[in-house]
Amino acid sequence: DAFGHINNVLYYAFMDDAVNAHLIRNNIGAKFPRFVVESSCRFHEPLSYPDHVDVGLRVSKLGNSSVAYDIGIFAASAQDLSPPTATKLAAACGTFVHVYVDSEGKPTPLVGAARTVTAELLVDA
Repeated sequence: DAFGHINNVLYYAFMDDAVNAHLIRNNIGAKFPRFVVESSCRFHEPLSYPDHVDVGLRVSKLGNSSVAYDIGIFAASAQDLSPPTATKLAAACGTFVHVYVDSEGKPTPLVGAARTVTAELLVDA
């Protein structure tokens, strides 16, 4: 943007893309409707275009109808496209909460493949 950094709104796109890419890769698409009911992002250092970006993802809470994600957004140089590690510091940390809903938009229990796929990312926070 005009300030030479990646605009804040793009961090939310990185988070949304990371969560949904994981779900889609695991065949959890539109057949399991969900709403984002909460999101946040804390910025630690700016990223600049054309920085490469790595996004780390974990599930911090798996509820009856909801999933809370913790997300780290990391700068990666073009020469170092290795996954994020404990030694890399996040440029930003975010949260993202999905609530799974029925055809009327009411919360519905998270079951079957959707629960299994999200539970695989569950860690003790």
